Amino acid sequence: MTSNRSSDATAHARPTKAQRAAWSSVLSALAAALGARRIELAPRGLHFVTRFLLEELEDAGFRIVPVKPTKAMLSASRRALKRGKRLDVVRVDERTKHRWRLMAAIEAGCDWRPAEEADRER
Repeated sequence: MTSNRSSDATAHARPTKAQRAAWSSVLSALAAALGARRIELAPRGLHFVTRFLLEELEDAGFRIVPVKPTKAMLSASRRALKRGKRLDVVRVDERTKHRWRLMAAIEAGCDWRPAEEADRER
């Protein structure tokens, strides 16, 4: 099962430092894990296996995000509770507010696709 999260906005976007770091970290970790088990893949094969792994994680509801929040994550968290960005309800409990903030930060956290596409085009 593949993710359908890629979009025209992501296509040909220049990867940020965080996106490059996320992609290369997962790629390197997977290469090291396979190498330790004496499994050799051509660079192209490793690329596709890494992409498949990340898509499967996303489909299962997981995201790779940096430990230290990026500026984009912090901004998304602040914007999450603005009136136009949420349901029009009068009272929202703290738990829901925290959930909205975290979901917005995680979504903004790190999309690895621009870095993967740039790597593929090299």
